[in-house]
Amino acid sequence: MPNSADDDYSFKEMPLAYKLVLKLPKPSLSCFPERLQGIFWAIFAPIFIVCYVYLNLMIVLFSPFPVNLFLVGSLTVLVFLFVFRIHLDRVLNSQKVMLKRTSHRDIKERVADYVSYFNKRKSESRIRSDSDPENP
Repeated sequence: MPNSADDDYSFKEMPLAYKLVLKLPKPSLSCFPERLQGIFWAIFAPIFIVCYVYLNLMIVLFSPFPVNLFLVGSLTVLVFLFVFRIHLDRVLNSQKVMLKRTSHRDIKERVADYVSYFNKRKSESRIRSDSDPENP
C-alpha cells in the first residue's frame, strides 16, 4: 500500500490488476530471523511446490468431475496470487531504490556543459598545433 506522496503517485499510475494485487495482505516472514528466511525460500518453498503438484494430481484423480476442476483452479489461483504479490512487491521496491539513486538532471544544462568542454578541448588542440613548429 502507498505510504508517501511519491508512492501514491506511482500507485495511481499502476494498472488495475496491480492495484488489486497490492490490496491483498502481504505474506511476511518477519517472525523468522533473516538467516532463516533464506532457508525458508530455499528449502520449504520448493517442498511446498512439489506438495502442491501432488495435491493437484490427487484432487484431479480422486474427486468427482465438477469439484476437481473447481478445487484445482482455486488452488492454482491462490498460489499464483501469493507468488505474484511477492514478486510485485520486490519489483516495486527495486524501482524505488533505482529512482532514489538517480538524480534529476537538466538535459539542457548537461548539453551546454558538454559543448563548452568540447569547445575548450578544441581550442586547446589549436593552440598546441599552432605552437608546435614541427607540424605546419
